[in-house]
Amino acid sequence: MSKINFPGKKIKPISVVLLLICITVIFSACSKEDNSPEQQIQRFVVAGEEAAEQRDLSSIKKLIADTYSDAGKRNKKDIVRVTAGYFLRHKNIHLFTRIGELTFPVEGKAQVQLFVAMAGSPVTDLETLMSLQADLYRFDMVLLRHDNEWLLTDVAWRQAITEDFFDK
Repeated sequence: MSKINFPGKKIKPISVVLLLICITVIFSACSKEDNSPEQQIQRFVVAGEEAAEQRDLSSIKKLIADTYSDAGKRNKKDIVRVTAGYFLRHKNIHLFTRIGELTFPVEGKAQVQLFVAMAGSPVTDLETLMSLQADLYRFDMVLLRHDNEWLLTDVAWRQAITEDFFDK
């Protein structure tokens, strides 16, 4: 697999692309409605999933904190650049998501465990997921709320298994 070179960094394109898709899945502009944080995150997942499938780079930029930094030393600019490249190479992006754990360790901070199946054709339910060759990932994200808007500040990811998509 080829790697993308950033100054002082070598990043596998798929790693960053997966991160970006996940970012889009989780976040969208925060609703002004007075709902629980859990409801807000659930709405973000649905809205973000739609934005990713529409390949909407401007929405992705708005969902990432300017201070974003992860263990791979990637920043917001790196993530946006790689996502743009991914969108150019993939005309069909279809996601199926499931929130595993969702916690709020302190006011304004969310820790989200999200399972994402990515495929080139629609994944509407678990039965469809089982019949497709989708890429399965688990994302462990940290979100901070700033001015009534959730923003991604950090994420780690790894491969998931089909069973992760079933309620436990």
